Amino acid sequence: MKLSDLVPIPTQGARGESRARNVGKVIVKPKARKYRYEQLTLEGEHVRLWEALADISRETGHSPNNVTNACNGNRASHGGFRWKKIPR
Repeated sequence: MKLSDLVPIPTQGARGESRARNVGKVIVKPKARKYRYEQLTLEGEHVRLWEALADISRETGHSPNNVTNACNGNRASHGGFRWKKIPR
């Protein structure tokens, strides 16, 4: 988590003055994911739709960098599969 992911809660009392008891509280917003990832066989048949690169890495052990390179066309395939980015 980065500091830019933290958003301070507004701290106003009933009369509009700041309240010291609320200082330092933050709301953590998850980052919006821009893409889903489709896993295809080398022949182009659908295997699975993934929600995030982290899920692919955690469940299959495939490198997120290599999956991204396959999606962007820098590699033909990775791990015996073709990969495709799908905008949300």
